[in-house]
Amino acid sequence: MAARGKKSSGQLPPVVRRRCEDERLQDEILPLLRGSVFHVTSRKAYRGIVAAGAILNNEDNRFPFTFRQSEDSFGRKRGCVCLFDLRTISDEELFGCENQGLDGVLSKFPFLNPPACGNNPVFLVLDSALYGELISWTAGNPHEVRIPHVEAWYPGSIPLAGVQKIIDVRVMAGRWPNPSNVPDLLDILKEVWALGPPKPPEKKARLRSVIRGHIPTSPKRRPKGRNL
Repeated sequence: MAARGKKSSGQLPPVVRRRCEDERLQDEILPLLRGSVFHVTSRKAYRGIVAAGAILNNEDNRFPFTFRQSEDSFGRKRGCVCLFDLRTISDEELFGCENQGLDGVLSKFPFLNPPACGNNPVFLVLDSALYGELISWTAGNPHEVRIPHVEAWYPGSIPLAGVQKIIDVRVMAGRWPNPSNVPDLLDILKEVWALGPPKPPEKKARLRSVIRGHIPTSPKRRPKGRNL
């Protein structure tokens, strides 16, 4: 199935590449996605999509899950591709409302940088020609697993001809390691553990060296006062 004949089945959609600090994802990457419908995946899975020429559904569990709850997803079990639909979502639904004690979708499902994507999420944004075939998150039995307000499903598989563009994001650590990426924290702990028990002054210097290898340091500020 092609999207209005705009692209041939073997043509790769335009690729937009971005580098972004993890703490800036909501400011720099989210605006690129709001108002659209997309599938987010890892780089390894993206290569498989390009090789297959389509985003294949995962009804038979042949692919790893980007999100753990996908195993019981209403759409996946019915042979659909799982998508995020940000066309009409409100700020309250997306970010939550502190005054009302409500959590937003982003706090529960970090789709801007899912841990399974290893700091390199790839977003495949759907062509609007496919919108009429989407299944809303409100479909079916409400007790079956789905992500409220943002999830949608496409029946079958999505050909690359139905993808408008691809956003390839490289997430860089900010001042602290990304809390959604637990392996980064484990790497630091392993290296610190491997240092052994040296004398206190030496231990402090070696710890500083290890941590600097994982956490970018801020540029040194010039001391205030007259120039020397």
